[in-house]
Amino acid sequence: MKAAYALTIASLGFILGACSHDGHNHGEKSVEENHEHKHADEIILAPEDASRFGVETETIKLIQFNRAINVTGELTSPATSTNIVTARTSGKITLRGNIVPGAEVKKGQVIGSISASGFEGGDPSEAAAISLDAAKKELDRVTPLYKEGIVSQKDYMAAEAAYRVAKASYSGSKGGSTVTAPANGRISRLMVSQNQFLSAGDPVLEIVGTRNLTLKANLPSKYFKLLPEIISAQFKTPESNNIWDISKMNGRLVSGVNNIVTEGGYIPVQFDFENTENLAAGTYADIYLVCQQADSCIALPKSAITEELGTKYVFVKVDDHGYQKRLVTTAGSDGERTVILSGVNPGEEVVTQGTVFVKLAQTKNVVPEGHSHNH
Repeated sequence: MKAAYALTIASLGFILGACSHDGHNHGEKSVEENHEHKHADEIILAPEDASRFGVETETIKLIQFNRAINVTGELTSPATSTNIVTARTSGKITLRGNIVPGAEVKKGQVIGSISASGFEGGDPSEAAAISLDAAKKELDRVTPLYKEGIVSQKDYMAAEAAYRVAKASYSGSKGGSTVTAPANGRISRLMVSQNQFLSAGDPVLEIVGTRNLTLKANLPSKYFKLLPEIISAQFKTPESNNIWDISKMNGRLVSGVNNIVTEGGYIPVQFDFENTENLAAGTYADIYLVCQQADSCIALPKSAITEELGTKYVFVKVDDHGYQKRLVTTAGSDGERTVILSGVNPGEEVVTQGTVFVKLAQTKNVVPEGHSHNH
């Protein structure tokens, strides 16, 4: 990738350098001879070269821009989609393969098995099976006798109750029990180790649903008064350059202004949304909380803005061949666009893609043959 990028830069330098020559049948004009026709701060890049290197522009106009507050946060699983799987019986657990945190599981999938074989006291499931078998035989014995009036109703009801108790105690599997996933999801925590002894009711693992996620933003308490204005959010994760828009993922604000709880100087602002992009719970997020109040202003794509030693610039296209580096003052951002307070005006054309090549052209003090400006 680096080699390809270096080749591209070298190619651009060659193309820009070639612009100063007009062939063997024409006299060459030096940069100094053309300097009087070129603005001192103008960058020259031929249209065909700009197209070749993906330079794109946008005409500046005033737009309605929602104020956004940049905060940090994380993706979590909604409480309603979290399941703790427990052991149904006591014994040693044997986990199936690939049962690790992060693994996907399906509803009904067998996670492992529990057996008490070899432990003092024997297998409770096996003992329960024996008790159930004995209770059923006793019930089968007294039922016809009760119908004939030989056995009293009290004895019959006692046999029936004993059978029901034995049936309720039986796990359904002689020699142990199985552990299964109660729903589709992802294993978030594994609470046991292979061959660990468990008692009935002990937690085995935690499964979180993957269909929905919660975006939890940590809003500094100094923005408390803006809380009622927050209507949506955009966010990005370290794993991707994409900016996800909650409003496009069936997201909704779930933390209201009436149940505010401050946590260490921060107010948690939460959105539930459909996880259509297969994002993982527990992921850090850089979040832009979008407010309802909209202002008419200039807001340019973040890709249009370059920074040098803390100073921000954009490249304005002044004609077919010429660009101008323009100092700008910026304000807030919603993650995709940044507000411009000064430096450019509506109607001007600004570079939004390929700024690196325009910047490189700035170092080539070359004017294409026959190109001049009479302003």
